[in-house]
Amino acid sequence: MRLSIPLAALGIAFALAPHALADAPSLAPAPLEPAHEWRFAVSIDAIPVGEHRYVVTDEGEVRRVSVDARFRVHLLVVDAYVWEQHVDETWRGNCLASLASRTVEQGRVTTVAGHVRDDAFVVRGAKGEVVLPGCQMTFAYWNPQVLAQRELINAQTGEATPVEVEHLHDDTQAVRGVTLPTQHWRMRTARNTIELWYSTAGDWVAMRTTTRDGHVVVYRLV
Repeated sequence: MRLSIPLAALGIAFALAPHALADAPSLAPAPLEPAHEWRFAVSIDAIPVGEHRYVVTDEGEVRRVSVDARFRVHLLVVDAYVWEQHVDETWRGNCLASLASRTVEQGRVTTVAGHVRDDAFVVRGAKGEVVLPGCQMTFAYWNPQVLAQRELINAQTGEATPVEVEHLHDDTQAVRGVTLPTQHWRMRTARNTIELWYSTAGDWVAMRTTTRDGHVVVYRLV
């Protein structure tokens, strides 16, 4: 079994980036404690495969983000698919200041490193060095300002990924045994359709992704 899922684009963060949409979302980021954690149980096609954890820590004007994930898809008694990732990010305002990631997919290791240089953000990944406009964001769903972007950096590849975002409707989500009113958004990339839910306070509470080949990935807060 081989899942063609760009998992880095699923997981992984404050002036809007240069690629911001004209109509920014009405959500504001929920107030965070000095350290805030999101821990999601992840399933693919209703089969539990692992966990994705985000820790965001404020240190004065700098915000640090640590992301860890491990997914394993079993076929009989063997691991048919294994994906692991660790990402460290620093932010100033809504702008990414640095990025370092290490991803292991089916035994293949890829790394990405990025940093601000002058008025640009420089990313080095598998395809070499890319220079992007200075204020960038990754797929940092914990900050609703990702909903106002036209491009987001994929932490696994280092590439700037075009996105299209629309607000679907308001609904409810069951979060840790409690039903919450939420805003429901849809983000499209060339490979995925990503649905995101935020509380009325702007806190990310759920996600569902449908890949181009029909797999459904669900994130549930635990």
